[in-house]
Amino acid sequence: MNFAVHSLNPALATVQRASMRMLGLGCFTAEALAEQIDFSACHEGRPTLLCMSRAVFNSDIGALRTRTNLNYATVSAAAFESLLAPHVPPSERLQTYFNAAFAAAGDGTKRKMLDIVHRFLNAAIARHPIHAVAVANTDYWQDEVLKDVCRMLSLPFLVLCRENYAVGHSQELLKTRIRQSKFRFRGTGVAVASDITRDTMLASGAYEPDSVSTVGWPRFDTWLDRQADAVPDEKLIVLIAYQQDGYLAPRNFTGALNAFVKAARQSGTPERFVIKLKKMAHLKDLLLSCPRLLFSGVKIVASGPLDDLLRRAAAVVGYNTTGVLEAYLTSAAVVVPWWDDAVRPGRECLISALDEDDRRTAHFPLSPDELCALLLRAARGDLPALGDRQERLMRFRKFVWIDMHSSASARFEAFARRYIAYP
Repeated sequence: MNFAVHSLNPALATVQRASMRMLGLGCFTAEALAEQIDFSACHEGRPTLLCMSRAVFNSDIGALRTRTNLNYATVSAAAFESLLAPHVPPSERLQTYFNAAFAAAGDGTKRKMLDIVHRFLNAAIARHPIHAVAVANTDYWQDEVLKDVCRMLSLPFLVLCRENYAVGHSQELLKTRIRQSKFRFRGTGVAVASDITRDTMLASGAYEPDSVSTVGWPRFDTWLDRQADAVPDEKLIVLIAYQQDGYLAPRNFTGALNAFVKAARQSGTPERFVIKLKKMAHLKDLLLSCPRLLFSGVKIVASGPLDDLLRRAAAVVGYNTTGVLEAYLTSAAVVVPWWDDAVRPGRECLISALDEDDRRTAHFPLSPDELCALLLRAARGDLPALGDRQERLMRFRKFVWIDMHSSASARFEAFARRYIAYP
């Protein structure tokens, strides 16, 4: 793969710089970005992890700050990426595949990128001691440079992986990407949400046998503290959006979305119906699929902790999302639409109508009309949550580690301290 520096069209470069400013990224030098690191939550006498912050990762960092004796300094992952982007053509900024490209890159470009990251980390360390670097995935393209510089500085490169390869489809995709890209993880250690993900990673051959550990996701530790306690007639009906192809049921989602909006309008209390998006940028797709959503009275949210919504829910609707799986930790009815492209073999689904245990713990409407009827029952307060607490907890544990007597945060701290050199 050619790794030369490409010159940008001046007009395009101006637009890109303006877009970066709008995103709050600016045009940082390595030293200027180091000045943007937030060390404000750091305490003396604790080792410090420099974290490349992203939306979901930040939820885990928030939990870790309250439950561990480690410091978590943060800097924008997107801003860090902007340091290196001018030196790599857009077509070559490919997650997983960049790993081999960078390893084979010409000395000139590679040396320049290594120098940028080296200056960034040295400037960061000059502000505050850093004992490890932590990111949210094993194979982001820009982190290949960061991994190399961490090795030069004897800094552990740790991952609290946001991916969870819980179903057969995602496991096959990972194996294919690693085979095609010849990816090899050159960091220090990876913490994952489940034994399924750990085993899938290790079976791929891209990770050293002792480098992947199951810790769970710290953001779920909140369920150890508080239980759902919403006023019954104020409980929400929540749809966790799954319109993207990666969830495997885009046609089903269109039907479910329209049924959700129909039920909201018929209920007389549409403000209790909430759609949770991963990003507000996805709203456009929803409006194209269901134009009447715009004036339906349904609430649409993208930011804020999902668990706050789930605690207040009477019913949670979703398909192949960790969010609907999390609903098993509440007293809400779990509803999984089961028609059209959502009808798949059990190994492709987090919650499947083909699984006897899942049928005991979730509702499976077979059409948009059936879904609408279930949601109207939920709005009236007469849709039961199926399964007892232990049965529901076991369905969650099938895909994500959780122990109601100990925390994922404590497991992550133990994982990190295995690699950190600190008195």
